[in-house]
Amino acid sequence: MVSYIFPIFVVLVMLSCISAQFGVPKPEGNTEILSSGKQKEQEETPSGISYLTEQDAANIEAFVLAVADDPETMEMVKKMKNEMTPELIELSKMPKEEVIGGIKQVVDELLMLDKLFSDKERALMEFDREGLIPKESLETYKKNPELLEQDVRQGLKMQFVTLATVGGFL
Repeated sequence: MVSYIFPIFVVLVMLSCISAQFGVPKPEGNTEILSSGKQKEQEETPSGISYLTEQDAANIEAFVLAVADDPETMEMVKKMKNEMTPELIELSKMPKEEVIGGIKQVVDELLMLDKLFSDKERALMEFDREGLIPKESLETYKKNPELLEQDVRQGLKMQFVTLATVGGFL
């Protein structure tokens, strides 16, 4: 099963460098919106790349440690490293900052899933409205909305594992 899903997730990871959040206006300048609603300026390196916050680093570390403790996932990581498909080779050429940015994005999305799927029917409706569910899968997800959450979590986990492997964290 993993053998045919893996290339799909590699492509998704490659595309995840380009993203948008619908309905969320981007703040002006290089700012981060805090939970209090205030904006905080982010520090920048001389090259203009934003640092991770301490919380971001802690979240990423927690996910890396959790994945490293899973023997099945680590076996998959070992296979990924041994096979080094052309997609993985291409990803490994990405600048380290982009890989870390992709990891941060995936971790942020994983952390938001609990809120997103607190109302599974509404989540299904929103995914469908945004065109994120293939037509052939829609009926299956309508009958079993929990399956959508499982599939989304699995897809994000695969993205995380792929990026963490390419970034040298696993």
